[in-house]
Formats: sequence, structure tokens, C-alpha cells
Amino acid sequence: MVALLTFVAAVVAFTWMHSRLGGDDAVALANARQLIGLERTLGVDIELGMNRWLARRAVLVTSEVYLYRLYYLPVAVTTLYLWLRHREIFVRVTRAWFVVAALALLVYWRFPVAPPRFSTPGTIDIVAAHDLLGSHPSKSVGGNLNSAFPSMHVAWCLWVAYGLHLAGSRWWPWLLPVAMAAVVLTTGNHYVLDIAASCALVGLAHIVTRPRSTGNIPVLGRE
Repeated sequence: MVALLTFVAAVVAFTWMHSRLGGDDAVALANARQLIGLERTLGVDIELGMNRWLARRAVLVTSEVYLYRLYYLPVAVTTLYLWLRHREIFVRVTRAWFVVAALALLVYWRFPVAPPRFSTPGTIDIVAAHDLLGSHPSKSVGGNLNSAFPSMHVAWCLWVAYGLHLAGSRWWPWLLPVAMAAVVLTTGNHYVLDIAASCALVGLAHIVTRPRSTGNIPVLGRE
């Protein structure tokens, strides 16, 4: 129970610290333009096109908004499942989460980035326009709205898939981060490079926290 409560407290602390790292809007917009310029150089600046594609397909909007706003539900269910059924894996993946959270906060502090809905003219804020819960943040609301890079929506979903994969699930948990990546791009909330950064953070956390080999060598003559 101590491990679970510690993790929950850490998530609450992360959420509070994240909300305090809003950064300067002008700096965040300048950083966003740098990111967009890099994406154009790489040929991956697809956010505006994907946003306009979703805006013309009302049948998909509701499901995407639901997934964007309620992504924490699979996070909570996975946390409880791993804590109840796979305690060692729970400890391992929560350690990985601490690495992701610490690095994400550092990036939000040093490199605030405005999302496409603020930085790219013509982008429709899909979630705000069709918010099912009535509280999607806009420029008039406090909190950190300049934390597009990296995407914690994608990072959390990757964390869920990572934990369930370690617990024995095969391919299906990875559908969640793939779906979330599509959602954050089409709704005007993140860039392609935000998703790449999230994958890099989770991958680095896996490397840092994975169990080390004991290096035991079998002894001849022993069963």
C-alpha cells in the first residue's frame, strides 16, 4: 500500500508542478516555430492537414475527444491491476515513470512550447469546440498551456502499454498510444516531434530502470 500511495502522491505532485511551469507565451510561440521549422525540414509537418481532416469528419470527433479527455482511466486501471497482480512489475514501471516525469518537467521548464492550436493559424481546437466535460483549457484559463513538448498524453499511454506488456500482454496494449498519437495530432494539441520525444523518454526510462543481469555463470557438474 505504501508503494501505491507514494506513486499517487508523486502523480499529484507532478500535476501541480506541471501547472506551475507555464512559461512565457512569446518564448513558447518562438520555440513552437522552431519545432515547426524542424518538422518542415524533415518533411513531417502534418499537424494542420490532419486537423483539417478530422474537422470534416464529425463522426470521429466525439470518440477522439472522449479518448483525449478520459485517458487517465486506463492509467488508473492499469496502476491498480499491476499493484494488485504484478507487484514487482508495478515497482519497475513506477520507477520508469519517475524518470519520465522528472525529464518532462525539466523540458517544460527550459523549453516551453505552444501547441499547434495556439501557434499555427487555421488550426481548429477540436477538444475545446466539442468538449464533453466542459473544462478544456483555453488561453483565458490558468495552468501550463505551453507544454506541448513532449506529449504526456502519449507518454502516459506508452506507460500503460509498457506495464501491460511486462505483465504478459502481447500487442494489443500498444494500440492505446498509437490511438492517442493520432488523437493529439488531429485535435491540434501536439506535434509529430512531441510524440517522438515521448517515445524517447519512455525508452530512456526503460533502459535506466530495467533489471541488470547478475552475470551468474553455470557451474559444470550441477543440475
